[in-house]
Amino acid sequence: KKVAWIHGEFNNSEDHYRRMNGYYDRMDHLFFVSGHTLESFQKHFTIPRSRCSVYYNPIDKQEIVTKAQLSFDPSFDPAFVNLVTVGRVSGEKGQDMIPAVTRRLLDMGHHVRWYVIGDGDMRSRVEQLCREQGVTESVHLLGTRTNPYPFMANCDIYVQPSYTEGYSTTICEAGMLGKAIVGTKPSGGIYDQITDGEDGFIVEATVDGLTDGVKKLIEDEALRRQFETEIQKKNFEGKGEIQKFLAFLNQ
Repeated sequence: KKVAWIHGEFNNSEDHYRRMNGYYDRMDHLFFVSGHTLESFQKHFTIPRSRCSVYYNPIDKQEIVTKAQLSFDPSFDPAFVNLVTVGRVSGEKGQDMIPAVTRRLLDMGHHVRWYVIGDGDMRSRVEQLCREQGVTESVHLLGTRTNPYPFMANCDIYVQPSYTEGYSTTICEAGMLGKAIVGTKPSGGIYDQITDGEDGFIVEATVDGLTDGVKKLIEDEALRRQFETEIQKKNFEGKGEIQKFLAFLNQ
């Protein structure tokens, strides 16, 4: 049996879709990382819905919680609101907005430090924007870390500023660790992860949108605590997902 696993959204030419449709049509089944990814696929391809299923990535919560308890450096200064973003530093991930958002928050009088964990081809550009915005002391690009979970567990707010995202694993991880989360609307899979205003914020992938979302959580501690409590009620572990695959194999 042949199965395709689709992890991203689609933004290609019609000729690309036409050619790829022939390949996908050879599959016995297609699994999609989120409901939004499946919807995006069906707008461009003619594969029957009966051959498509949503399959969330299984995540080992216990491993993440255990690693989150380890020490980390640099440690956070409680005199600041500590923000964290984890992910590849590349165009689609939106880290290029972080310097401008930080500048605005500082100008509003909020004492913030933003830690960016990850590396990629946009790092030098983000560093340049930090210099232009005068926030090099407030935005810390830490590069790749083998264990980002202590940073996630101890931050005040987790921010995922992606311009596009099929399904954010880091949002799942931050949710498991009970963090108040700000994510962005173009990250289609986020609607499978966060209920806007109840257990997190889903904002526009703009400097204005991110600034507003983070600002609200800084100024409203009760709302932040609500998000931290409610997000932990979500099933981010993908429990039972393997049964979908086994059921397909047993058909």
